[in-house]
Order: sequence, then structure tokens, then C-alpha cells
Amino acid sequence: MNLFAQTAQTGIQTLHLLGGGDNAGTVQAYNQAYGLQSARFAALNRINTAEGNIAAINQDRVLTNVAIEMNQQQAEAMAQVNAAAAGVSGGSIDTVMQGIAGNAAMARQRAKAEANQLTEQQLSGINNAFMDLKSIPDTPESDPLMAGLSAGIDATVQYFTGGSGGVSNIQQGEAFASLWRG
Repeated sequence: MNLFAQTAQTGIQTLHLLGGGDNAGTVQAYNQAYGLQSARFAALNRINTAEGNIAAINQDRVLTNVAIEMNQQQAEAMAQVNAAAAGVSGGSIDTVMQGIAGNAAMARQRAKAEANQLTEQQLSGINNAFMDLKSIPDTPESDPLMAGLSAGIDATVQYFTGGSGGVSNIQQGEAFASLWRG
């Protein structure tokens, strides 16, 4: 059982004891608060996962560029060795070197375009999850039972997310998205 479920279960058991037993209002309040918080956690989890995916994409971009650079240097060294062994110099070796450099540049461009596309897909997922998060209604605070349950769940979320609510820098909107572009 996850931590949220344990917290919610403990809270409802306490409310059950304080409220004098099972009644329709208690069950409805629990189900409503649990459903809203579950939806919030699902959206926050999707945002967190997408942020991790973006970090992995950026790491892969760096590693891909390093691999392309290493392959380019190896190909250039082999071309120079082969040219020296064959006694060839001048324009023909320059043409081969330009071809190697052009192939490496195209490989870098393809890798960059692919990484940009993957990043945009993750940003789209973040945007969708954030919009889902914004569309989840607040827990009704007019009902004391709901207010108590909501406060307990919110305190748990604040504790385990370091007070950020799990949203991190997504709240900065387009400023965040621009960090990962280009």
C-alpha cells in the first residue's frame, strides 16, 4: 500500500472514530477527497516523469554528440593513415576529409532534431498534465469533515514534496519550456 493510501486510510479511520461510526456523509466525504487527491497525484506523477525524461533526453544528446565526435576523429585518422600509406596527398584527401566532416554535421543535426522532437513531446505531456491538474476542483472546505481530511492529505503532500507540492518549476509556464528548447 502506498504512503498516500495509508495516510488517507489512517485519516478516515480517525474520522470514523470521531464521527461515531459509518454514515453516508463520511463515506461520501472520504471518496470525494480521495478521488480528488488521487487525480492530483496522478497529474503530478506525469509531470515528474516527463521532467525526468527531458533530463534523460538532454543527457543522451550530449552523449550522442560525444560519440559522433569520436567517430569523426577516428574516420579522419583512418583516412589520413590510408592516404599516407598509399602516398596520396592534396585535393583527394581534402575531399575525403570534407565528406567526413559533412557526414558528422548531418549526424549531429539529425540527433539534435530527434532530441528536440522528443523534448517537445514531453513538454506537451507536461502541459496536458498541468492542465489536468488545474482542472481538478478544490476540495470543498465548507464541510468540516472534508476540510479536515483535505488538510491532512495536503500536509502529507507538503511534507513529502518539500513544500513544493510536486509541481516544481512547471508553474513558471513558458519560461520553463524555453529552457529545454534549442
